[in-house]
Amino acid sequence: SAKLYCRQHIKIFEGAIQKYHSTSGKQNQDSGGEGSQVAQNVFDTKKEMCGAIYALSGTLNYAIAIKESFILDK
Repeated sequence: SAKLYCRQHIKIFEGAIQKYHSTSGKQNQDSGGEGSQVAQNVFDTKKEMCGAIYALSGTLNYAIAIKESFILDK
């Protein structure tokens, strides 16, 4: 269902935010070869966050379209 889909992507987004905060703190501390790996992790985490937001916005747009069609049909 759409509700379950939204909950799943909200959890993905929340997990990505937590991961982002933990890796961005490390990025500020690193000053060696690990910097590029941490930067890659931050990039991947931001990509996950964007994917979750995109999925949620698509679901929201779908819900709005259904509501609009329901109103127009009346």
